[in-house]
Amino acid sequence: MVFELLTVLISITVAYIAYQQYKTNNSWLQFETYEKKLKIYKSVKDFLREFQKEGQTNYERCYKFYSDTLEAIFLFDKSVQKHIEAIFYKSIEIVELKTNFIIKMELQLMWITMMKKEKS
Repeated sequence: MVFELLTVLISITVAYIAYQQYKTNNSWLQFETYEKKLKIYKSVKDFLREFQKEGQTNYERCYKFYSDTLEAIFLFDKSVQKHIEAIFYKSIEIVELKTNFIIKMELQLMWITMMKKEKS
């Protein structure tokens, strides 16, 4: 009888300890998820603030932003991931437009310079 009572008491104690560990691990997981989400939020905020401040960006910054926000697919729902992807693709598009514009302007400047030399 005493051994049976002791077995039940030990089982209850083990179950209680297991439950407490489960709660602790769950809290730790929520904290880690929060930290990762916060890191992604800060990356988005910093990228947009830098873009707004300077009015431009470059490939290096765009790909750093992409790299910093890769985990978003695992941490947020699809709508957040789509917004982050849209920011990335639009910023790449802006860099390409700026690059193409500069190339065209340089070509036009070269053409004007050549025309002036031919007239001289």
